Amino acid sequence: MIVASRAALGIAAFLLAVATVVVVGVGISLALDGQYLVSSLLAYAASIMSVASVIAGLAALALSRGRGWGVAAVVLGVLANPLVLTRVLGWASGS
Repeated sequence: MIVASRAALGIAAFLLAVATVVVVGVGISLALDGQYLVSSLLAYAASIMSVASVIAGLAALALSRGRGWGVAAVVLGVLANPLVLTRVLGWASGS
């Protein structure tokens, strides 16, 4: 019999947020290599993944199922979103 931890939802949300960071990194690397079609598809996937990790993190917070992990997932999911990342980097560069 498999017994799930109370923090499983928060941990899953956090792992999804970490996977989002990896997908964004791979997408940026491919874009710098000139593979724009694949990098665009990865950007769409990362956007969906980041929204899912934020929703799962908020659910973990609301249900007390790994609150610390849920907070980390929400923060990382928001920061790893390609749209947010583009705005933040544009602001930081002064343009």
